[in-house]
Amino acid sequence: MAIDLDGTNDYVNPGNVFTPGTGDFTLSVWFNVDAVTGFMVIVGDETGPGLIRLAVRGDQAGDPVWWSLSNSDGTGLVELAATTAIVVGTWYHAAGIRTGATMRIYINGVQEGTSSVGPTGSLSNAAASTIGAQDSGIGGFTDGRVEDVRYFTRVLSVEEIAILAAGYRGPLGGEAGWWSCDNF
Repeated sequence: MAIDLDGTNDYVNPGNVFTPGTGDFTLSVWFNVDAVTGFMVIVGDETGPGLIRLAVRGDQAGDPVWWSLSNSDGTGLVELAATTAIVVGTWYHAAGIRTGATMRIYINGVQEGTSSVGPTGSLSNAAASTIGAQDSGIGGFTDGRVEDVRYFTRVLSVEEIAILAAGYRGPLGGEAGWWSCDNF
């Protein structure tokens, strides 16, 4: 069961949980939007100079999902756009990976973007992570449903991402945070 967000002021604050430091990690989420209204953060951690974010960018052609990272000192911002145009009322699985300086974004189990110049410094900050908004609810509200948010302290394989995109809801190992969204 998904959490239903109104696009106006709804979001979830699971605490300061996306804290990879300089380590490799994966962020994974299922989402389905009711409308694409500008910039909508699906899941992220971005208060302060460090940034970890998967967002629908309705302000960009085709309304793609973007995977954005920057170091905790505010340097090294890299934003990577997927190629799938988001269609209202359709469920999507998105996964963002950082391994060293390499960033990858997957939509529905397919790699749609890669960059070898991603930030390599610490991405951790003292801010709360969010589901459905940016910066602890100051904007970027998502209008739609979000479920099965997972933060892994390791890089998932292509096969594991495909398993999640196929609908698997069991553990894979390495989940430092896992929100089914059934109890919000």
